Amino acid sequence: MAVPQSDWSRGRNFFSTMPVTKVIVGLMAISFLAGILTRGAVNLYLVYVPFILPNMLTGLIGHPFAFGGQDDLINLLISGLMIYWFGGSLERSWGPRLYIAFLVTASAIAALVWTAGIFVFQQDPGTAVIAGPWLLVASVIVAWAWLNPEETILFWFVLPLKAKWIGWLDIVLLFFLFPSMHHVTGPVLFILGFFALGGVGVAYAFARYHRDWAWILRPQYRARPNRRVLHHPSSSVAGALLRPWREWQRRRRIAHLQRTLHIEEEDTGQSRW
Repeated sequence: MAVPQSDWSRGRNFFSTMPVTKVIVGLMAISFLAGILTRGAVNLYLVYVPFILPNMLTGLIGHPFAFGGQDDLINLLISGLMIYWFGGSLERSWGPRLYIAFLVTASAIAALVWTAGIFVFQQDPGTAVIAGPWLLVASVIVAWAWLNPEETILFWFVLPLKAKWIGWLDIVLLFFLFPSMHHVTGPVLFILGFFALGGVGVAYAFARYHRDWAWILRPQYRARPNRRVLHHPSSSVAGALLRPWREWQRRRRIAHLQRTLHIEEEDTGQSRW
């Protein structure tokens, strides 16, 4: 059966906008289903576990795709929506390559900073294990909020809030909830809360330099400059010297044209046939 041309166009253009964001959301869904079918075996290579190969390498960028099982369905839906909304906006602004660089850097730095805090203050290797998308989701939301501080969005589809307050709320929740999710209690929770913000620091750096100093340039197609215009003789010293001679030639051509077409000059300075 022949496929209509419109169907081909839809399939071809599906990844024309936000390709990285769509792939990430798709991989999260695939990882979730694979975790259920394999009873969590696929997560053995996605979970970040320091000083244990291969997890200390694959987990640096794989931990956002590690889901626990059926209980993580709500986490998958919420995190997928956050990545699609906020991450898609970042990808359209930065372009796919810079967006990938941001995601990889934020995921790796977040895991390494958290590990450093655990080994300095907690000294429990089991607490340093990272699985789940929330570090990456927090980085994406904070980067978007700092780039669009005055945008108004509906928090939980009900309460209108400025993007800057959404960013700060995300930081506060990450500060308190992420250590609690790793069973950290006592005064050390307030210390390790700062080490949970490694990815947020990367988001701040990318957004700050992009907004203030244009360190991250938006991808755009620029027309090549016309070299003939750049190297026109009138733009050089020689062109300035030759300008009177070119003006004399122009007047000579006009006079010749007037004689050929029999144009008579009136006293008013206007021409008539």
